[in-house]
Amino acid sequence: MKKRTFLGLAAGSAGAAVLAAHGGVGAQESAPIRIGTLISDSAAEPLYGADTGMFAQAGLTVAVQPFTNYGSLQGALAGKAIDVGILDTLATAVGVAHGIPFTILAPASTQTTNATMLLCVSKTSPLRSGRELEGKTIAVASLGGSAEVVLRTYLAKQGVDQAKVRLIEIPLYEMGAALDRGTVDAAEIFEPALTVAMRAGIRPLGRVYDAVGPRFYPNVWVTTLDYVRSNTPALKRLIATVYKIAAWANAHGTDSGAILMKYSKLDPTVVATMTRTQYSTSFEPKLLQPLLNVGVRFGMLPAPVDGATLVDPAFR
Repeated sequence: MKKRTFLGLAAGSAGAAVLAAHGGVGAQESAPIRIGTLISDSAAEPLYGADTGMFAQAGLTVAVQPFTNYGSLQGALAGKAIDVGILDTLATAVGVAHGIPFTILAPASTQTTNATMLLCVSKTSPLRSGRELEGKTIAVASLGGSAEVVLRTYLAKQGVDQAKVRLIEIPLYEMGAALDRGTVDAAEIFEPALTVAMRAGIRPLGRVYDAVGPRFYPNVWVTTLDYVRSNTPALKRLIATVYKIAAWANAHGTDSGAILMKYSKLDPTVVATMTRTQYSTSFEPKLLQPLLNVGVRFGMLPAPVDGATLVDPAFR
């Protein structure tokens, strides 16, 4: 029978998806690997794999389910509503520290010197440096994960007293309007919302990722211990395919951008001008460490964590 890749075209926070089937290579049907992801550039590998047919060509049956945020995706993975997900690296470690049986399979993206996330202010803001943020309110996409700890690391390097800064959660695409209204004084915005905001006149203030380090993994492919024990061969084939997808996407920005645009409904000019993600084509567990270290520093992890211990032994 024919293998199939299923692509979830719409999903709510609970992960329910409308599925569309795409033809694949000949093989016996099996239960699909249910993959949760966000419709964002940094987590778009499942979309590329499904849309190009690369999963099907590898003999994989895959169901991709989009989520609106990492929190709901993490909950679905912990609750076994999905089998594999792309999660925030630090939030994954926090989950493990709280007894959730997550294990890392591979990195999704590699943060380099590309400015895919910036701290921004309105075009009329008097602020000119991070040192001026004491007493201010800053918007972040989510509290308790990498977005918050990256910002806190940046503020610490700017000499800002953390107790004198208020952080609030605001959806990414609402941050530009919040800055213009004066609801917040600054906002940590990442792509593609960053390009949308800057096209509307929002001004960059600081490169927050640089405070963590020159290279690290912001997000990772994660499953549960039970699932990897029962499905190691299929997951090995999945991750081998993911690295091929990453290499393809890095080399074909226009084609991968067209797929991202198809599912995100972004303006073509935004996709064409935004700073694109660098997808990971191999695994260096040491690049998990920078985010974990600052997570300990700011109390999000109760104790130091060796990143390599979060990786399933079959995938180190």
